Amino acid sequence: MPAFAGQTPPSAARRASSPPALLGRLVPRSVLGLARLATARGHELRSCATLLVASALAVAAGCHRDWRTDMWYQPAVRSGDAVRPQPPDSIPLGAEASLADRDEAEPLVNPVAVSPTSLERGRALFASRCAPCHGAEGHGGGPVSRLFPPAPDLAYFAVKARSDGYLWGTITFGGKAMPSQREGLTVSDRWDLVNHVRHLQSRGAGRSPSP
Repeated sequence: MPAFAGQTPPSAARRASSPPALLGRLVPRSVLGLARLATARGHELRSCATLLVASALAVAAGCHRDWRTDMWYQPAVRSGDAVRPQPPDSIPLGAEASLADRDEAEPLVNPVAVSPTSLERGRALFASRCAPCHGAEGHGGGPVSRLFPPAPDLAYFAVKARSDGYLWGTITFGGKAMPSQREGLTVSDRWDLVNHVRHLQSRGAGRSPSP
């Protein structure tokens, strides 16, 4: 339809009467730009939130209920379980020899040389650990022997015939009526005790049966 002078074309009239055009007349363009930007950002935030929720659900679905944070469910050797076997030819670092009793200790060789320092250390340990049963000189008759079976004389020939390793094993594991003296004594401490016992044995003959 041809347009007459002074008349507005129908298409232009529709555009002028449409809401965006009317809004543009009433609201500054900068405000409209901010509104459009906020609307776009809102769509982006909703999309990010949806993605985060979906990711969280996926991770939760992949987690197994056996994943625990407490120590009870962590791998460990528990009471009554067999310890992990040692690899063949392995040597423990800073650990004692793996022995079951004093008989297995009999072949051991004393690695601590007899010296004034070793004998003094052995004498002090003997006074606190051994003298109450074996007596100060190792011949028995200590104060504990009045209440318990008497301890043997360490200078008795059968005791003197024992190897250093057997004496060390007796200190470590105990004897027939003797409790273990391992607790609180290092490996070297026990060898110092062996050196002191040998020193006592060299000073006199024994009178009582072997331990």
